[in-house]
Amino acid sequence: MINIPNPPEVLISYGYEKILNAQLNDIASILPDYRPSEGDVLMIEKEASSYRELHLRAEFNKLSRAFFLATSTGLNLDNYALFYGVERLKGAKQQLIIDLLSLLHSPILLLFQKVQLWLMMVGKR
Repeated sequence: MINIPNPPEVLISYGYEKILNAQLNDIASILPDYRPSEGDVLMIEKEASSYRELHLRAEFNKLSRAFFLATSTGLNLDNYALFYGVERLKGAKQQLIIDLLSLLHSPILLLFQKVQLWLMMVGKR
């Protein structure tokens, strides 16, 4: 998979503590006198729901990656290819497509671009 330096906001994930603190802040806005304690039933419920939300967000991020060309894999990537009127070669593996995409940032391509630029500059003399 391609490394995305700045992933779309839909793919940003939050940690368990951040989710739990947000839920506890919501409770504090409704019940200002409430003080969470370890064995409190409401605290146990919030911990469980925070854990569940963490896993739901992770599942959502996994599913939403299929909608981005840079992070799409498997059959989802094949569906993108149909949009462009191409299909995977018989017997080809997904890794080959990713390797071809990684060539776009290879030193060989950069060298080729520099040579091309140099030839253009020489041709203008």
